[in-house]
Amino acid sequence: SLITAMSMEEMQAGLPRLGMGSGNARLQKRHPQSHQGLCADAIASMEGISRVALDAFSLESQQRAARAISEGRFDKSIVPVVDEQGKVVLAKDEYPRPQTTAADLSALEPSFIKIADMPAPGGELTFRQLINQRYPDLVIKHFHHAGSSSGVVDGAAALLMASARYAREHGLQPRARVIAAANMGDDPTLMLNGPVPAARKVLAKAGLSINDIDLWEVNEAFAVVAEKFIRDLN
Repeated sequence: SLITAMSMEEMQAGLPRLGMGSGNARLQKRHPQSHQGLCADAIASMEGISRVALDAFSLESQQRAARAISEGRFDKSIVPVVDEQGKVVLAKDEYPRPQTTAADLSALEPSFIKIADMPAPGGELTFRQLINQRYPDLVIKHFHHAGSSSGVVDGAAALLMASARYAREHGLQPRARVIAAANMGDDPTLMLNGPVPAARKVLAKAGLSINDIDLWEVNEAFAVVAEKFIRDLN
């Protein structure tokens, strides 16, 4: 993710990391903040989710993206970017790698081995030790790599939200209706486990069950986030 990449660059440049716990020793001691990529590995280790499973999800994700792009499913949602001469410089997502194979993924080196034992900014503990402060018996294995972690790309998005009345008055054709929304926090040390309790909370708020939902969209920086979501919600 962009946060992960920026943190690495800041560490290499000797700059302090911004974010929760930064410059606040008391808060960091109570809720240790580690590196997101290492947190993904920690969750996979804790949940018994293997690299094979994470790679399989990542491959399927690439295949689905390639199919959706080739079928033009995003054509109505993406506005091409043009330069001063009107030449199209970008008209599709940058990150998909349609040529990806299972062999390609299995050959990639884990990304967060070295980071795990680097000293975290603002303290004497490493990123691994920060997680072990909260989970002393957890042995963190390393699974995530460039093929199962989000890439760093430029992008922007916009969504128009309005009342049904406003849409009618302005001749707008709604694409969706928001039924319910919910905020949910989870373990601040692991950071990435919020989607499951958030989904359960908003379903209850909407009076719906898991079986009422046809399609789920989960914002994930690492494969373990979606894989855990799938498993926890069956």
